[in-house]
Order: sequence, then C-alpha cells, then structure tokens
Amino acid sequence: MRAEVRTPGKILLSFSPYLFPMLGAFLFYGMLITFGSIFGLSQILDREVVKILGPTTGIGLTISLSYLCVRFILNKLRRARLEIEGDTLIFHGNSGWKFLRKEFEIRDISLIAMGEAPNIIDRLAAGGTQTKASRLVLQDAAGKKHSLDHVANIFTTSSLHSLLVELSKRGVTIQ
Repeated sequence: MRAEVRTPGKILLSFSPYLFPMLGAFLFYGMLITFGSIFGLSQILDREVVKILGPTTGIGLTISLSYLCVRFILNKLRRARLEIEGDTLIFHGNSGWKFLRKEFEIRDISLIAMGEAPNIIDRLAAGGTQTKASRLVLQDAAGKKHSLDHVANIFTTSSLHSLLVELSKRGVTIQ
C-alpha cells in the first residue's frame, strides 16, 4: 500500500497561502537582479545599450532563476515516498533541511502523529488556524522521533488516510 504523490500542479496549488510572501520575494529579488545587471552592464557597455539590455537581462534572469527554483523544490517534494511493503514502512521525504530515507519495521513503530502547532508565519498564511497538518511525526519503539514535512501537500488525502488506517489495523497508534 502506497500514499500517492499529487501532480506538480496540485502540489503548487496546495501552497497557495504562501503566494503573497513568495510574490513579494520575487519582486524584491527581481529588482535587485535588474538593478545589479544595469549597474554591471553600465561598467562595460554604452549607456544607450544598457537602457535596453539591462532591464531585459534582469527580468530574464529573475524569471529563469524563479523557474529553476520552483522546479527544484517540486522535484525534491515529489521524491517523497510513504509506503507499506510487507511488514516495513518506507519513510522517505523532506525533514527540515535534509531528505530522510528510512525504513521501519511496523512492529517497531509506537506512534504516528499528524499535525503540529504552527509557527507565526504559518498562522498568518493560513488565516489563524491552530494546527498545521502538513507534518507527519513517527516515533519508534526507542522513543526517537522522525518527521516528514509537507505530507498533506505532497500526498493525496484519500491514499494517506488509507495508509494510516492500514497502519492502525496493524497496531500502530495514530494521533
């Protein structure tokens, strides 16, 4: 049994509460790159050429870098995997700044919890909701916690629910 990964478009749409902060960052860095390219080109080219080439170069670089950044993030998110294979839970995905690749025997899992208390940015982006359901935390029998970020954004709700129900049937506590 496997949790299905959403399409890239649906993953992007699931991050829509972050649209305004991302747009602000895009405009800010776009202006920095544009002014930097104008200044840099003015050191080596004629002023008339820089008036045309500077903004074009800055806008082109901003759009290209933004596209590459979004593509990198989507590819990283789409590598996530949450699957039951026999008596093993395959647990791959983003956890903070690193990418986890873990496999757990189901009998060694004591608890799986969905959600956490949101930070201030998440509260503002989500309109004040009190829980953030995008993190899945797994606690093994030794008490060590392992977490995957953006689970609710990456996997379809129905397949994630089915996977958690199957784990519950096998004796794992789900919160």
